[in-house]
Amino acid sequence: MKPKDELIVSAVEPAGLNRKKVWMQKGKNLFNYNDVVKIFPKVTVLENTKNSVKVSTTGDYARVEVTLEKLLANKQYTIQTEIVNTSGSNAGLYYDSTVSDTKTDTAFKSIITATSDESGNLSFYLYANRSASTTAYEVQFNNIQVEQGSTATDYEEYIEPKIYIKNDNNVYEEFININNLDIYSTGEKVIGKWINGKNLYRKVVSFGQLPNSTSKAVTHNIDNLELVVDIKAVSKNTSSTFFPLIFASNTLAGNISLYVDGTNIVITTGSDRTAFTTTFVIIEYTKSID
Repeated sequence: MKPKDELIVSAVEPAGLNRKKVWMQKGKNLFNYNDVVKIFPKVTVLENTKNSVKVSTTGDYARVEVTLEKLLANKQYTIQTEIVNTSGSNAGLYYDSTVSDTKTDTAFKSIITATSDESGNLSFYLYANRSASTTAYEVQFNNIQVEQGSTATDYEEYIEPKIYIKNDNNVYEEFININNLDIYSTGEKVIGKWINGKNLYRKVVSFGQLPNSTSKAVTHNIDNLELVVDIKAVSKNTSSTFFPLIFASNTLAGNISLYVDGTNIVITTGSDRTAFTTTFVIIEYTKSID
């Protein structure tokens, strides 16, 4: 039997003769609301759920960029959304100056087709404009769907792709790839993308013992540090008492501060905390040069 005969791709669990050894759960809709990567100035996103994005602004362009990655390269995709537009703005889907579907109708379906680039990336915009007015307005983009091909089909909610393996009891169990686990390491790891498309990194630094009523600096050894988006830490004493850092106390001397600069992690204590001998600092950041 050929390996491909043991694989089925479908949105719902297969049954009968289609119940193959490996089931890849995947729907046709490729739009995930986490793909909303850029919100332009003066735009407020009032809602961003798995099937609806609502934007608001006053007398300006309300433009939200959506970027899908890891698509098939140089392939055509159809994008559609149902628009609620009661404020009279010019709203719809926008790809570029030659590919758009915008109207001033109060309710309509906006549909465009666009082609992914050679890297399999595709960007488009949820667009609204009422620049001639100073009145605040809202536009809601419902049932957003991106699918391969040149034809818009009935809407289906996005399904996160997963792989299931059939066990000896004919029950599907989810396959977990260890490479996709949320791993913490003292080495630099790429864990995702920041809102500007740059790699987001994570690193765990062993800080050691907390200081006695002073500041202590430990080098983090991160090259080209650009933006720290999250800092957190935990410290443990010999009695297995754990402190989250930063630590706020009801007395000034009890406080513990934490910050990161281009070279060091710096922790300052207002009292003797040397009993806390084990400390780990977790930094998530972007780099000026990836």
